[in-house]
Amino acid sequence: MVPAANEHKSANEPKDDTSTRGTFFGRQKFWKHCKQEEEEPARLTPMPACLMHWWTPLAIAEGLLRWPLLLAVFWGGQPHWPSSEAMKLCVTIVGAGLAFSAWQQRSHDNAANAKQARAAIERDDYWKRREHIFQLLGSKNPGLRLSAVTLLAELADSAAHSALLNDTEKQQLQRHIIDTLCLQVRHEGFLLPDEGDKHDHTEVQKAILQSIIVRITSPSKRTPHADWSTSPINLTDCTLFTSIRLTNTVSSATLDFSDSIFHKPVTITDSTLSQVQWSTAHFRDSLTVSGQTNTCNIHIDNLPADAPKISASNSIIYLSTNDLHIDIKNFKQGIVTPEITLERCSFFTQSETKAPDRNTYQPFPELRISTNAEPINTNKSPRHIFIKECSFSNIDIISTNPDTIVSISKCTIQRCLYITFERTAEIHTSPNSQNNVHILICQNTFSTPANTIPIHIANRSETDVKTALLFTQNTILRNKDSNHLKVLDISTDATTSEPIHFIEETKYNQPVFSWKTGGPDSLLHISWARFHK
Repeated sequence: MVPAANEHKSANEPKDDTSTRGTFFGRQKFWKHCKQEEEEPARLTPMPACLMHWWTPLAIAEGLLRWPLLLAVFWGGQPHWPSSEAMKLCVTIVGAGLAFSAWQQRSHDNAANAKQARAAIERDDYWKRREHIFQLLGSKNPGLRLSAVTLLAELADSAAHSALLNDTEKQQLQRHIIDTLCLQVRHEGFLLPDEGDKHDHTEVQKAILQSIIVRITSPSKRTPHADWSTSPINLTDCTLFTSIRLTNTVSSATLDFSDSIFHKPVTITDSTLSQVQWSTAHFRDSLTVSGQTNTCNIHIDNLPADAPKISASNSIIYLSTNDLHIDIKNFKQGIVTPEITLERCSFFTQSETKAPDRNTYQPFPELRISTNAEPINTNKSPRHIFIKECSFSNIDIISTNPDTIVSISKCTIQRCLYITFERTAEIHTSPNSQNNVHILICQNTFSTPANTIPIHIANRSETDVKTALLFTQNTILRNKDSNHLKVLDISTDATTSEPIHFIEETKYNQPVFSWKTGGPDSLLHISWARFHK
């Protein structure tokens, strides 16, 4: 038997063992034979539970002794001392009760010992099968490695439903299997040429990920698979060449993709995931989170910092940080047009209060957008950030590169919008980019407290704010009074240091509040605000 805590050679270190090819089918027959032996009935049948109490034999002996003794004492109608034959009979009855007790205990001990022996045999067989599968995983033949993945998944299912292994042994074996599969995913990402071509490595990764996805889904009562729905899945530092799709997946497992590289699309649809860590992962293709028939519910550490295309729609997204930060400075021009789309999403952030419940979240996070991007090829499409039908407390946009278009539409802003135009020497923009509209604020509702300036704009660059900003069809709601929804209008004046003039008007075009902004220090000096009676 191989102890659970024993260290084994990693599956990431292939062996030059050519014997696995010839004995593979022999091992399959051996495992099948072992399984048949496991299903054989026990030689000793345990006693019924009602007869397994220590006092049961004594109670039976007392019941059998009582009535003959009374009959012997009162035989003939007169109480008298029983005869020697009657006493012998009573002793015989007691002896029979004691013999039954001894037989009962012996039977129980034999059955328990037999069960322990079968459990030891089964436990040893599981670990032996695991070691054989390890040898197959170390093979240079991709077909044998693919078969080993299937056998390892079947081993996990068989052990999970074993009636002989205890819970600790089951957990240890499942943990070993999960770690082995994750290590093999990482190993296949190296694309070692002597172990197959890229397609072969991709197929092995695909088989492993499918096996994991099936078993992290919260199980039903009759599922034949092992339950990994609460287990940590460590897929860090992996290079993945296969696409990943989670559909109608409900899982409490922790999926850790930190520092991994995804070369194919990742799609999560109609799923509920308790924890996904991917903020430091690198996506070379698209990442899609969507609710099509049901709302997608997902807990993440944050949005990935390096991803060319992120799309989230009809989803509830929980963040482990205090705000939602979109920084595209590390985005690369990949195989798809760089684009981030957040539509009809509800965001929740980790509460800053030290509540006993660590899973306390609060709605309406602060959204921070930074477009401090590296120079891009002017022949490719510009970057896009689309935020639509979402709610935030504040929105802070720092626009450094005019080649990145930021669009905020049909959103609810609980307090204020801050826009800062900045320019750095490293940014080389496309021709005439300064004359393009790249900040669009359309059809939003500002739910701002009374006497609070909802929009602040600072221009610390050479950008012409009047042409760079499109502001249209926005409204403001003071103190959440839906009966007094007002229109936010905008005008420009190039002759002043604060060229942007916002006017808060009633539906009868009566201005009630206005302010000027758009200068280099507008975020710091707001003395231009004034009331109109």
